[in-house]
Amino acid sequence: MGFNGLIGLWLTASANASIAVMPPVCESADHCVWIMENHGPHEFDYQVLSQELLGFGADGKDFLMMLTGDKDKVIAGRALDMLARADFGLNSRDQKELMDDWPGVHVGKRAELLVAIGSPEVQALMINSLADADLNVRLIARKSLASMRANNRIYKLRPQDFDPISKAVVIKPSRELVQMLAAFSNEKSQPVFVRTLKSGDPSSVIAAYDALYAQAPELAFSALMSVIKGLRPDDHKAAFGIGALLRHRHQGRADGFYMQFAQELAEDPKMNVMGRVVGLDALMGGDNVPHKLKASAPVISAFRSALIGKGDNVEPYARNFRQIAADNPAGWASVIWNHLKARPQIEGRVYDDFFVSLRGLAPGAASGIISEAMEQTKNLQILDLGLKSAAMRRDKNFLPAVVSLTGHWSDDISERARQTVRVLGGNASPGRNPFCDISGKTPTDYVEQLPYFTLDEADEMSPLKRRYLKATYPVKDGWLTGFDGGRLGGGIWYFDNESGMGEHTQLAGVQGVTDILPIKIPKLGQYSSDFWVIGRQGGGSYKSLYYIEQTQGGVAAEFRQDLPGSNYNISVLRNGQYLLSSTDQSPLVLRADGQIHKACQ
Repeated sequence: MGFNGLIGLWLTASANASIAVMPPVCESADHCVWIMENHGPHEFDYQVLSQELLGFGADGKDFLMMLTGDKDKVIAGRALDMLARADFGLNSRDQKELMDDWPGVHVGKRAELLVAIGSPEVQALMINSLADADLNVRLIARKSLASMRANNRIYKLRPQDFDPISKAVVIKPSRELVQMLAAFSNEKSQPVFVRTLKSGDPSSVIAAYDALYAQAPELAFSALMSVIKGLRPDDHKAAFGIGALLRHRHQGRADGFYMQFAQELAEDPKMNVMGRVVGLDALMGGDNVPHKLKASAPVISAFRSALIGKGDNVEPYARNFRQIAADNPAGWASVIWNHLKARPQIEGRVYDDFFVSLRGLAPGAASGIISEAMEQTKNLQILDLGLKSAAMRRDKNFLPAVVSLTGHWSDDISERARQTVRVLGGNASPGRNPFCDISGKTPTDYVEQLPYFTLDEADEMSPLKRRYLKATYPVKDGWLTGFDGGRLGGGIWYFDNESGMGEHTQLAGVQGVTDILPIKIPKLGQYSSDFWVIGRQGGGSYKSLYYIEQTQGGVAAEFRQDLPGSNYNISVLRNGQYLLSSTDQSPLVLRADGQIHKACQ
């Protein structure tokens, strides 16, 4: 490997030490470049190397700029990555070099550098790139223009900019592109704005209507009515976008016109179902419900359809259904309960809002829902709220269902059930036996071994930082990594060894990942592709268990069930089982098939 290679590897092992007391890594700028060319991001801390190059001034920058056009795509990508890690003070000559090679390799990093320059030439390049044949280039161009607008770096548009902007808005509108389009003549831009009204992107719909209204108020409203009347039965996204528009416009009208209009839409039996959904969502989708609706067949059908379109994102509806019910609140409650109980990934605060609203219903109207809640044995959030509601009602008819839960594997649930039994006048069985001598082998912790991939250390609002790394596991050609940044959120990313760039995997309802566990621990020299992932839920005291599978197409995730919200010490048992131990929960066994039971009875 040689002396220089040994220095690079030594720095990797010592990267957590203070840089101030370390000797220089590079003897010269070209020595730094040699290290970069011979050590990938999984072997070397490029943040340290970029700072060293920065210290060599123009020589360090010029070496990196030269390599951004290297025929070796890996080397070019590494040079771009290092330029983005430190402020090298790029000038107009550097801009020209970056633009001459556009889009080139690692187009995202190249765009990041160009946006930092933020000149009229960069704006023109990004606008032209909105029509690029490569989808990734088009997406990065959109992101770059949005970033330039956010930093007030938008310049006068050219006549030739209309076509790429308008076509991009038609394909996938964004607020920034719609606002840019407003700079062109009414005759050219109005048809695009009208089309955008049914796009379903709330910020784009609002921007398009604002632009239309500024040009011709009567045309704006007539176009909106035409779009609403033409909605198809499955146009939920478009309906919700217009609902958000009506709430937005309501804030600027003291006479309440837009909310009155929303009520008329929701209650109109002759209006198509999505038109009624527009009105219903405009009323229910915000923080305050200014009007009540009767539980007529057309209104309730719109409510059911709106819930289908909302999926897991029903938080305002669960909170507001009592406020909007002019009559028969139990009917509204039944509709939303049938939706909630079938969706175990909804955030805990949504269930909280719903069960708080149930308190105002008559005993008979709520009893059926509470009884069904205590049958949801894998949804710990609903179970807990069902038991709380049973205790609050003090109805002895709930006693058999409550008693059956005193042996539940979650201590939180079994203890809540015993408390509820006592409240209802029954005899509760004793609590858990705290003594359990089962133990297993501590799994390998790979956190300290994670290579120095490209993380968002400079972005204060990103959880993608080394200090937020909670779990990681090597897979073939890369690493699965779990981050938990507290209020900043987190999740699971896959990093590949060659590029060092991460790809986010969506886990519904999870605010941070705490554990990554291979379902079958691989033998030396082999890799696992199937994992259990434990995540912290947002707005609740429970965690989530996911099944993760790495495939050729990426990383697929499947929610399995809730877990008690403990901080677990995890041990490996035989036959692909894990022992989850904590100070406030009886030890649990997670089996290879995903089933969970108490380790000791």
